[in-house]
Amino acid sequence: MQNSSLIPVPAAYNDLTADSEQRDHFFNGELVAEHVGGHLPFQVEVQLMGLNLITVAVNNTLSRETIPPGDFSTIKLSSGRELVNLVPHFDFFNYAGILRSVYIWHLPQILIRGIRIQADHSVFASSRFLPTVPKSLLDVYRETFGFRTVTVDQNRIYINGLPFYCHGFGMHEDIGIHGRGFDRATMVKDLNMFDWLNGNCYRTSHYPYAEERAHLADRRGIAVITEVPAVGIWDYKSPSLLQLHAKMITEMISRDRNHPSVIMWSLSNEPKMPPNSGAAVYFENLVILSKQLDSTRPVTVVFGQESAEVKVASLLDVICVNDYFGWYRNIGMLELIQDRLVGKPVILSEYGAEAISGFNEQPSVAFSEQYQAELIHETGKALDVLRCSNDIAGEMLWNFADFMTAPSIDRVIGNHKGVLTRDRKPKLGAYAIQRRYKKLLENTTRTAKVCFGPRY
Repeated sequence: MQNSSLIPVPAAYNDLTADSEQRDHFFNGELVAEHVGGHLPFQVEVQLMGLNLITVAVNNTLSRETIPPGDFSTIKLSSGRELVNLVPHFDFFNYAGILRSVYIWHLPQILIRGIRIQADHSVFASSRFLPTVPKSLLDVYRETFGFRTVTVDQNRIYINGLPFYCHGFGMHEDIGIHGRGFDRATMVKDLNMFDWLNGNCYRTSHYPYAEERAHLADRRGIAVITEVPAVGIWDYKSPSLLQLHAKMITEMISRDRNHPSVIMWSLSNEPKMPPNSGAAVYFENLVILSKQLDSTRPVTVVFGQESAEVKVASLLDVICVNDYFGWYRNIGMLELIQDRLVGKPVILSEYGAEAISGFNEQPSVAFSEQYQAELIHETGKALDVLRCSNDIAGEMLWNFADFMTAPSIDRVIGNHKGVLTRDRKPKLGAYAIQRRYKKLLENTTRTAKVCFGPRY
């Protein structure tokens, strides 16, 4: 650490944080904390004395029992050196380093560690102090919050008792130059473009986003489906994987439960579920835990095209399905899901096609901007039929913007399913989805059969 920068505290605080995969914390050379799991905050208490050195070591190595999972292999060279080949089981870049904000807080000895805001009725008090507590202020915990209800029935989602039809995007915290490193300017730009596209809901695919984004969604009235980083998991008989998954769900709900924008918890994205995998028992434990931690929100799992495990789906409040009509396959599965799971609202949580910005062809061909725009238009026709027959509760295009992935022969410098480029410039598909979502918003003033509810 000879080239480390000295940061005067409290004259200035250094912004860093939230971990990637596994993070070790050293204070003056002594290990004081370890934390496994990315994207969610944790705290370490230290006693500051004189000049102090804080070191954070991050390890983003993947394995079958990390969340998200992956594989790695080593190749020994004749020189004796070893090359490590990491193979992620997910389609976004496995960034390392510190991605979120790190804060140094000076706290009193008696403090409030966390709060849960929940109210079933009105309370009137003549004094903000309890009669049994001395009238002295020991600590202050400031939290912005709002009250609303989220309920579901056989085919709809309701916010404050009003039908809510979710239309929006899957997203990624990813942009050129600094990847997923938190940036307030990018956050504001993203939600400005989200409003321009007329969306009302997004999913934090495939990990919880920075908490600053949840605060901004609260203020803007955007609904959010918050997702734990369990994408592509498969080893359901591993006790350590279940324990880590449960820990991440606990941390996610603990952090975000006071945000009114968060309307649903997603416990996994596209888990692999072969026969006799043990997935039903595994997810039953997680659903029970989620309901114990927060009984006020629905829970879901986002199923892939081949992973709709009926026993798992029956445990959930809402069914989310990723299906790429006209891209990876031609035959959809929404009708099959609806047939087997009567009484569950279904959201098409991913559909779309790749479009390389600037590729223009007439007639349209795959990877052209025209093809993506036409696919959005034609899929919208089918979704309107499902909406009017109450067979679908929401639709979310994949993706809001292009994002980086691991190098691959089927990825041209990342995934290009975004309707915006990686630097947030609109493609033809952006205008197609903007028109569609504008009509959905306008339909909120028409018949209930056409519109499933206003943006709250």
